[in-house]
Amino acid sequence: MTIEDWTRIADRFVRVLETGDVADLERLYHPDLRFTVRTAGTAMGRDDALANFRQTWTLLQDVAVEVVSRQATTSGFLVQQVLNATGPSGQRVQVPMCMIFTLRAGLIVGIDEYFDSAAVAPLLDEVAT
Repeated sequence: MTIEDWTRIADRFVRVLETGDVADLERLYHPDLRFTVRTAGTAMGRDDALANFRQTWTLLQDVAVEVVSRQATTSGFLVQQVLNATGPSGQRVQVPMCMIFTLRAGLIVGIDEYFDSAAVAPLLDEVAT
């Protein structure tokens, strides 16, 4: 896979986060996707990951992603970024995160996500009430 290939996939993923475009996310995800949220100790297959995205992104507004760094790996790429969004009550959150992507056949087949749990706590508290 060339740098242009994985960069295009990384750019599309950021656009999905910023626009909430589930249809494009479905096109990016490989049928065998395994999405692991290392901070929470959970793992999801493709269908659960898409359902989680739909549920979470209905609660967020004004989503913007600040890409801090992106690097190729032997099997895909990794991204250091900050997710900025407004929660249901209007509270603004900034969530620093690192995501490691594994690619197969030009699709995302694996994601390992690490994020600052303290940064996301206010949003989780808001959703739980």
